Amino acid sequence: MASRTRTGLREALDLGALARVMRLMGRRLWLYAPAVVLYGATWALCFNVVLAFIFKDVVDAAARGDVTLLRRALVLAAATFLGGTPVLMAAYYVSSVTVKRTLTDLRVRVFHHLADLPLAAFETQHSGDLISRATNDLARIGEVYVDQLSRVVMALFMGVVGMASIFVLDWRVGTIALVLGLVSMAANAAFAPPMRTAGEAIQRHSATLTERLMDLLQSLAVTRMFGLERTIHGHFSMSNAALAGAAEAMGRVRAASETVNLTLRWMRSVGFLGLGLYLYTQEALALGSVWAIVALQGNADSMFSSLGAMVANVQQSLAAAGRVFALLDRPAEPERLSVAPATPEAGAETAGAAEVAGAGAAVATHDLHFRYPGSAAGEGALRGVDLAVAPGRVAALVGPSGGGKSTLFKLLLGLYPPERGSVWIQGQPAAALSLAAWRARIAYVPQEAYLFAGTIEENILMGRPGATMAAVVAAAQAADAHDFILGLAEGYATQVGERGAKLSGGERQRIAIARALLQDAPILLLD
Repeated sequence: MASRTRTGLREALDLGALARVMRLMGRRLWLYAPAVVLYGATWALCFNVVLAFIFKDVVDAAARGDVTLLRRALVLAAATFLGGTPVLMAAYYVSSVTVKRTLTDLRVRVFHHLADLPLAAFETQHSGDLISRATNDLARIGEVYVDQLSRVVMALFMGVVGMASIFVLDWRVGTIALVLGLVSMAANAAFAPPMRTAGEAIQRHSATLTERLMDLLQSLAVTRMFGLERTIHGHFSMSNAALAGAAEAMGRVRAASETVNLTLRWMRSVGFLGLGLYLYTQEALALGSVWAIVALQGNADSMFSSLGAMVANVQQSLAAAGRVFALLDRPAEPERLSVAPATPEAGAETAGAAEVAGAGAAVATHDLHFRYPGSAAGEGALRGVDLAVAPGRVAALVGPSGGGKSTLFKLLLGLYPPERGSVWIQGQPAAALSLAAWRARIAYVPQEAYLFAGTIEENILMGRPGATMAAVVAAAQAADAHDFILGLAEGYATQVGERGAKLSGGERQRIAIARALLQDAPILLLD
C-alpha cells in the first residue's frame, strides 16, 4: 500500500512541472526554501506539537494537583511564544519578498517573450488566450509559492513530529495511527488525477471567456450596427456555462474528497479518544497523555488527510503553470531568416539571378513563394514574385483584394520567412542581415493604423524616440496632419485613447504616416 501511495502522490504532484515552477526562482530558491521550511517547522513545533504537551502537563497537573507541572507548562508556553513569533515573522518576510520578486521577473519574462514571438503566433491564436496565460495562469503560479507549498511543508512537519510524539507516548496507538494515515493518504491520492483534469478545464474555459469578453469590447460598433447583441451575448453565455460546468466538475471531485477526509478524520478522532480512554481505565496511559494523543492525532491528519486536499490545490495551479510554460516554450522569432533556393540543382543559378535582380535596387524580390501555415498545398499566397524598385522611385502594387499585396509587405518586413526565393534590401540579401538591421531600413504604415494610448506627440515619437519637437512637427506637416492637430483643444498633447479611438480613421492614418516619416528610413512602405 505504501508503494502505491507514493506512486499516486508522485503522479498527483506532477513533480516535473513542480520542479520547473521552483526553478523559476533561480538563486532566490536558496532563500525561499529555508524560509518556508523554517516557517513550517516553527509553526508545527511551537504552536502545535509543543502545545499538545503543554495541554498534557495542564491536564495532569489538574488531575494530580501537581503545581510543578502547571508551572512547567506556563514556562514552556511563554518560551515557545516568545521564541517562535520572531522566527515566524522573519521567515514569512523572507519568503514573501522572494515570491514577489520572482513573480515580478516572471511577468517581465512572459511579456518580453510575447513581444519576441513570430507574427504567426498571434495570427493563429486568439489574443484573449495569450492574455489569460500572462495574467490568470501566472497568478495561479504565485499561489504555489505563497500558499500551497508552505502548507504542505507545515503539514509534513506537523504530521512527522506529531506521529513521532504519539509513538513516544504510546507505541501501540502510534502504530494504529500510522496505518490509518497511510489508508487516508492512498484515498486522497486517488482523487488527484480528476482534480488535475478539472483544473486544466477551468483554466482553458477561463481563457475562452477572456476571448469572448475581448471580442465584445473590440467590436461594439459592429455589434450594434448589425444587431449582433444576442449572438455575442450567446457566445459569452455558452463560454460562461462551460466554465461553470468545469467548476462544478471540480466541485464534485472536491466534495467527494472532502467527504472521504471528513469521514476518516471523524473515525480517527473518535477512535483514538475511545482507545485512549480505554488505556487510561486500564492504567496503561495517563489522562494527560490521552489528551495529548488526541491533539497530536489532529497534526497527523494534516499530513495524511489534509495533505491530499493540498495536493489537489497544487494540481490546479500546476495546470495553470503548464499553460504558461507552453507559452514560454514557443520558439521566439529568430535573429535572421533563412531562405531556401528553388531546388538544390538550381541553387547557383537562382542565387545569381537574385543578385542581378537586387543589384542597385532599394527593394527587390526574386522567385518569391509563400504559403501561410496550415494552408493546403497549391494554395500559396505568393508564387514566383519578381520585383525591383530603384532608389528614389515610387512603385504601386495594384490588384484585387486578397491578391497578396499585404502578404508581400509582410515578407518585405521579415514578418514571415519565404517558402522559397529571396528578398534584397538596398542591394543586400535580406537573409544576410539581422531582422533588426533589416527593419531599421524600412518605415511602414499598415492598413489599420494602430495608435498607442497616450498623446499624439508620443505616438509620432514612436518613429524615432528622442527626436526634437521641431522634427515631430515637420513629420506631421509632411503627413498633412499638422493643421488638424492644431485644431484640437490640446494640440499635440491630445490623448488619442485606446487604439486611437478618440480620432477618426483618417486622422489615425495621418498620424501613422507622420510616425513613419519621422523614422526617416530609406524605404517607405504604405500598405
